[in-house]
Amino acid sequence: MSHHSSKDSSQFSQTVIQRSRRSRQFFRWLVWLSIAWLMAIAPSAGVAFSQNILPTTVQIERHDTIEQNAIELEAQGRQFYQLGQFNAAAQAWQEAATQFSQQGDSIAQSGCLSYQSMALYELGYLEEAQTAIEQSLNLLSPNPEPSAVLAQALHNQGRIQLALGQTEAASQTWKTATQVYAAINDIEGELGATIDRSLALQHLGLYRQSQQLLDAEVMPQLTSLPDSRLKVLALRNLGMALQSRGKFERSHAILNQSLALSQSLDLPLDT
Repeated sequence: MSHHSSKDSSQFSQTVIQRSRRSRQFFRWLVWLSIAWLMAIAPSAGVAFSQNILPTTVQIERHDTIEQNAIELEAQGRQFYQLGQFNAAAQAWQEAATQFSQQGDSIAQSGCLSYQSMALYELGYLEEAQTAIEQSLNLLSPNPEPSAVLAQALHNQGRIQLALGQTEAASQTWKTATQVYAAINDIEGELGATIDRSLALQHLGLYRQSQQLLDAEVMPQLTSLPDSRLKVLALRNLGMALQSRGKFERSHAILNQSLALSQSLDLPLDT
């Protein structure tokens, strides 16, 4: 191995240790991916207004206008989030949630509150983020069937729990999220939640369990997927678990593999 390669590997190992920053960027990417997908499939129909003083045609026109405004606000929130403008994103999603509530569309409202919780998380408002995600999940409780909105809400709840130091709860929440993702055949979501759970196990000092989880449930499936940031993060988590267990030879090989993949995808070292 060249001196340059060893230097890169050393820099990479130091970067991997910064778990909080790595986790933050991963979640930001995962939330953005989920938002884009949910926007394509989320139900847009709501309940018609029942203001009898208005003619039926006016009621329909007003309903369509509010529905369009809510969808536009949801899209604006997505754009703000992608640009790192989290305060604007939180406000847009709050307004969208309010309008979806007026329509009686609890599913769309729940989705917006779930997204808002992530914007609040990024702003450091953890208690407010926790309130938003609890409201999101409460809206789904009358219809607990597996869905993309439920899976993402649970995924986001786990992130907030981890940030609040509720590590065991986060691990259990992510386990539930993986089950919901599996039920709706969302392989990437299932893998992402499992990778996050492995990180929670490491925070609990359960490095062996973290390694076993990644080896058994993540790595076999990743081989059939195209190279991505998800694969980079899975390799990093596995490398760190092995390193913490004293499995230095395999850890070194896997961290180098993650580094090479990160460079081939032109990702920063602290991805």
